[in-house]
Amino acid sequence: MRRRLPPAVPATWGLGFLLGVAATGLAAAAAWVAARRSVGEMTRLAEASAAQGDLEGALRWLRRARRRAPDDVELALDEGWHLAKLGRTDEAIALYARLPLPPGQAAWLTALTLFEGGGDLARVEGLVVEALDAAPLLVEELALEPGLSRALEGRLQVEEARERARRRLG
Repeated sequence: MRRRLPPAVPATWGLGFLLGVAATGLAAAAAWVAARRSVGEMTRLAEASAAQGDLEGALRWLRRARRRAPDDVELALDEGWHLAKLGRTDEAIALYARLPLPPGQAAWLTALTLFEGGGDLARVEGLVVEALDAAPLLVEELALEPGLSRALEGRLQVEEARERARRRLG
């Protein structure tokens, strides 16, 4: 005796049920594809979002990438930059403080972030001095930041730190 197969779609299922199954399948497929994206691909998507002016979108992609590569300092620095550009300076500064950066770098990035965000110039000054004392090469970076350099011009602590850095560099 030959067995009969049930109909592929029983009449009792209805269109709503089928649409629900299709939507669930599409959502699961989209989640699967997103989970398979490489860190490089997510970074490129962050760059594309930023180029279109969507800094929040860029930040979302960077955070996804960082979940995949939590020890990638470059990704973290990019995240901090986007946070600062979005006006979330406290979050950016907290991020920099947690990173395993070379001596002086966290102070330098914090100073730049505060300065660009209109922060307290006296605090910026102290951070720049700290950064220059820890990493004399940053004296060259300071010269490449004309706005910050002008704002700190003539401030005794900064001038002394610049001179110490130059002497240490020889």
